[in-house]
Amino acid sequence: MFTRTISLFTTQVYSSLYFRNKLVIDIITTLFRVLLLLVIYTNIYKVAPSVSAILPYESALWSLGGYFILMSLNIRRMFRRLSELIYSGNIETYLIRPVNFLWMLAVQIVADHLVQFLVTVIVVATFLVSTVGVPEIVFSPILIIGALTLAVVGVVIELLLATLVGLFAIWLEKAEPVWWIIDKFILILGGSYVPIAFFPEFLQFVAKNSPFGATRFFSLIFYPHAELLLGNYLIVQSVWVGVLLLSIIIVLRRGLHKLFINGS
Repeated sequence: MFTRTISLFTTQVYSSLYFRNKLVIDIITTLFRVLLLLVIYTNIYKVAPSVSAILPYESALWSLGGYFILMSLNIRRMFRRLSELIYSGNIETYLIRPVNFLWMLAVQIVADHLVQFLVTVIVVATFLVSTVGVPEIVFSPILIIGALTLAVVGVVIELLLATLVGLFAIWLEKAEPVWWIIDKFILILGGSYVPIAFFPEFLQFVAKNSPFGATRFFSLIFYPHAELLLGNYLIVQSVWVGVLLLSIIIVLRRGLHKLFINGS
């Protein structure tokens, strides 16, 4: 399985290089979003400098940039790809393959946008360093390892959420409205346009303990003293990985029973 996974992954990465125009457009779009937020928050911090006591200017912009860096992996496509397979009836073709079809889809999704993600990291980081500077945090080995772990597990949680909702297509005529709701929760509670530090206390609690906010815990690493909360963030992520995996196993078993026994 490992060999097949590596082969599939490298093939998809190379295939993604043929769509250079789309790659450039997506990166420019991400950079434009970050630039727009830079203009907005620069004016906010000028008009209301007291907000610096809540979250330093550099930390705010880097946390927003971190959100869009992870967003460049375009994990939400997992839902669309899976639901399309179910609605078209082509899912049976994937079920007879030697590699688990959900794992295969996840590998394809990540590989398709890996190059875009890496270029986005470089472009956004360079842009932020040159415009707002480096956030006031201590880049210790623990923080760096913790940040990478939060990013990877956050991607896994988003994949699991997209997979779970995608499997609902077995029962629902249109599962897309359900995913829209989940996607908007990620958008809001992940701190896309407003840093979580600016949320009311209750909403901060929800963001830091829900699977939606857990997808973007990486962006919180740019907050002052973030290393003190690394353990809490990782525990929350681990719990949601377990809950979502169990949910997918249950839904998948019942869904396959419906497909193979009932035929629809």
